[in-house]
Amino acid sequence: MLLPVRRLGEEEFDGEAGRLLLAGNALHADLAPEAAGSGGFGWLMSMLGQRCGFPVPAGGAGELTAALVRRLEAGAAALCAAANA
Repeated sequence: MLLPVRRLGEEEFDGEAGRLLLAGNALHADLAPEAAGSGGFGWLMSMLGQRCGFPVPAGGAGELTAALVRRLEAGAAALCAAANA
């Protein structure tokens, strides 16, 4: 589990699909595919996805940002984003 996800995928899976699933899940931990321990995070995230599902916001990923902005504004705050920043 302390192996980098790339190596763990090569050792555990013959095909590309399993390796891609493992690596894709590991990247959610913000670790590089060659980082020690990234294989463990990929395995953990895969297990959680199998147990709890892989949630996707209704309406697409942009709805997640919109929901966060609505929550921020409901708390009497404002979001300011400048294109030139």
